[in-house]
Amino acid sequence: TFVVNIIGCFIMGAALGLAEHSLWLDRDWRAFVTAGFCGGFTTFSSFSNEGYILLQNKEILRFATYASLSFFLGLLAVFLGRAITKLI
Repeated sequence: TFVVNIIGCFIMGAALGLAEHSLWLDRDWRAFVTAGFCGGFTTFSSFSNEGYILLQNKEILRFATYASLSFFLGLLAVFLGRAITKLI
């Protein structure tokens, strides 16, 4: 779940970056790639369930690490995806 979510964030960042910097994605394709593909590819519900299980098992440090890394690395992946498109 963790890796898939980070990859999905990168793909979303790249798709949005391409849409901003070129005519590669029109509005409909942008919605399909970001909300459709990335939304289906990433698994927020699985992430939430895994977090719940960690909390239920009183693995607070592991939960905090997992949630924090998921958020910050996901944000970094979106940034990198967008940044790479500027080089194209």
